[in-house]
Amino acid sequence: MKIQHTDILIIGSGVAGLNTAIRCAEFADVVVVTKGKCAESSTRLAQGGLACVTSETDNFEKHIQDTWIAGGKKGNLDAIRVLVEEAPFRIRELTKLGLNFDMQKSGEPDLAKEAGHSESRVLHVGDSTGKSLETILIENAKSNPNIQFMENVMARDLFLEEGLCRGAWIWNPEISDYIVVKAKYTVLATGGAGRIYQRTTNPAVATGDGFAMAARAGVKLENMSYVQFHPTALFHPKAKGFLISEALRGAGAELVLPNGEKFMHRYHPDGSMAPRDVVSASIWKEMKSNAIDHVFLDVSNISESDFLKKFPMIYHRCRKLGINIPADRIPVAPAAHYMCGGIKTDLFAKTSMPHLYAVGETASTGVHGANRLASNSLLEGLVFSHRCANNIFAEMQKFEGIIACPIPFFVFRKEHSTRKCALYKKKITGLMGEFAIPGATKSALEYALKEMAQIAEIAEEWTDICAPDKQVMELRNMAATATLVIQDALAKVQPTGNNENQEKQVLKKLEIPELV
Repeated sequence: MKIQHTDILIIGSGVAGLNTAIRCAEFADVVVVTKGKCAESSTRLAQGGLACVTSETDNFEKHIQDTWIAGGKKGNLDAIRVLVEEAPFRIRELTKLGLNFDMQKSGEPDLAKEAGHSESRVLHVGDSTGKSLETILIENAKSNPNIQFMENVMARDLFLEEGLCRGAWIWNPEISDYIVVKAKYTVLATGGAGRIYQRTTNPAVATGDGFAMAARAGVKLENMSYVQFHPTALFHPKAKGFLISEALRGAGAELVLPNGEKFMHRYHPDGSMAPRDVVSASIWKEMKSNAIDHVFLDVSNISESDFLKKFPMIYHRCRKLGINIPADRIPVAPAAHYMCGGIKTDLFAKTSMPHLYAVGETASTGVHGANRLASNSLLEGLVFSHRCANNIFAEMQKFEGIIACPIPFFVFRKEHSTRKCALYKKKITGLMGEFAIPGATKSALEYALKEMAQIAEIAEEWTDICAPDKQVMELRNMAATATLVIQDALAKVQPTGNNENQEKQVLKKLEIPELV
């Protein structure tokens, strides 16, 4: 077993992890660990942009109010103010790094308006802002001699010494062994957990790893059931959770039923531009009452030239799938999109465990409340990763050193079943998709929790006695994270009766064998 030392260990390579690394590399040696390639994160899939007050008609108070209202008035106003007021500084830094936002012919920023925003304030690069941002950050990080990348490896657990976080266990399949990366400070930037659901816009790596590792270490988490579903994921067998940005609705697209009827005005005065949680809930209600599995976005009032100019990625993906834009309507349905809760942090990304920080979607800064305002996520990753780096710099000035504790070795006695691992993952997504979506009843959640406990037990056993494997580690983390979501939902739900018959029907529909 290899032991490696560094000043700062960052687990995750999305916008929050990369920006933390770049800032920390100014004063320390940094190791960035990622279980895929650097570009495999939710950041690259973000289409919308970064919300920031830049126009004369806008102001900080409006952005704060929009964020507060979109979150169900359950957010932390201090954190929201930090996000909004520090946004312009982080935007300027991005432009210095080389990110060029779309501009109007007048030389002013081309600001988009998205659902929940009272003003046009979203800076963007076409409809692929996340990809452009991630490219710039990766280029800067990989050219920095103080940053070392460990790709295609996986963090198993945090490494603890006398109640402090001192790094993590990293499984490296190339050498078939663990590397213990011991660090003065560790930052979890592992993204979300969309893959615990059947339908999600998240990449394959979003299996809740950071939440699960933190929970096993006794770190405080909060509001894990505040899972945001994006209302308009492309509904197509080959779409793989492709996101249809709500900026499209901001440009005039309307949600309609198969017969062409607009329906959102029945649920919210802003119609199709209502906040995401309202739109998702409204679509689910229409799908259930009309016995359909999706609705449509009518984009006929957007010219083809404007569509191609403003939404080229969406245009080409739809065309590739045989959807003739803008004549054809785009089939859409809600999909798990963003974790608004997570590892509880303060305004400087510090967790409840000394020497452990969390940033990005993994963290619960309090900004989002129960529902995230569009285009606040990339911004949150930038603002709080910057604050994280500043705090680590201050803490390092009084660092007292790492205690030398013995490192245990693992003995593996058998192989696991790849087929069974896949089945258990499928059962997790089935349970969560049917029993743990927003609005689930108490009896449904209790049933899901009971079933999840069995999967979690199997996953823990495999992790302890089987040869290390990414699929097993992900199964373990998915079961742990799903359990956290269900438990938090149960703590918030009101009893509404027994859904035993519905549960039996759903189990039959899932066609998943009993645990063995």
